[in-house]
Amino acid sequence: MSFYILFDIYQDNYSEKKNDHQLIVEELEGLGRLELYKAHVRDVAEYSENNEYLEDIPVANEFFKSKILAVIGGEIVCYINLNEIKTDDIHLLDSTVVVDLPVLHIDGRINPQEVKIYSSEHAGPDAMNKLYIEAEKKLKVTGQEMQLEARAKDNAKQYLAPILSKISGNKNIKINFKDSVHLNYMRK
Repeated sequence: MSFYILFDIYQDNYSEKKNDHQLIVEELEGLGRLELYKAHVRDVAEYSENNEYLEDIPVANEFFKSKILAVIGGEIVCYINLNEIKTDDIHLLDSTVVVDLPVLHIDGRINPQEVKIYSSEHAGPDAMNKLYIEAEKKLKVTGQEMQLEARAKDNAKQYLAPILSKISGNKNIKINFKDSVHLNYMRK
């Protein structure tokens, strides 16, 4: 018993455990993103790419083609960048404050922790990066097809109107978006 106690004391005091990290801050960025709508999605993705070294040999190229089959989890985010709002975007008309919000952005983000590779043949890190890039593009297109912009615009009006009304002394608030075709008519 005493041997175990001495061994434990020795191990705590004299063992060679070392864990050093050197953190380097590369860039600081102030964000003004207001996320208005988020959808969590899963995508079954297949990626294949010809082997550039075997392009002249069709049989070998087909045999050594990079192939990946994966289930990718991610999210589609609709947001506005509040840094894009200028003083010209806020108008006072009688007892109404009209705010022209910037264009909505849609981004697709892959969550690496939710990626499951089910099959990978002759695929290196470059093929995996290309799979991620293609999956993020598909998420963005899917967000547009799901008409998330309309839901995000409704959320922006629902969240911002009460706040802006309170700040302006309970005036009526009209929220427009710069991508709207009838923006000039909506101000009147």
